Amino acid sequence: MLEQSKMNQVDAEINRIYNSLNLSGKTQKQKMDAIYAYVTSMITYEKNTQYSPYSYGAFIRKRAQCIGYAEAIYAFMNKAGIDCRIVTGWYNGVGHAWNTVKYNGKIYHLDATFDR
Repeated sequence: MLEQSKMNQVDAEINRIYNSLNLSGKTQKQKMDAIYAYVTSMITYEKNTQYSPYSYGAFIRKRAQCIGYAEAIYAFMNKAGIDCRIVTGWYNGVGHAWNTVKYNGKIYHLDATFDR
């Protein structure tokens, strides 16, 4: 469990970044594109990250594994009112995490780890 001061740091950083994305008045697709572009450019992949929960590494250290990318996408999409989920499974025999979003009645898979 992340201590309260670090949780507060994560929440503040989510709000700061979200506000900087200037999503007001944009379509759902434009919001999804802006969020995805920001996350894939802001986080550096780090295979052996020690940050837990992973959102601390993603938002504060700007370093994360796949779950950190997925948590970042999830936080921003839900804040924007976009139905988003974190999905876990396997990729080439290794545990992996990515997201799904619902757009125009269809489910789309987003994998920010591989699009960075």
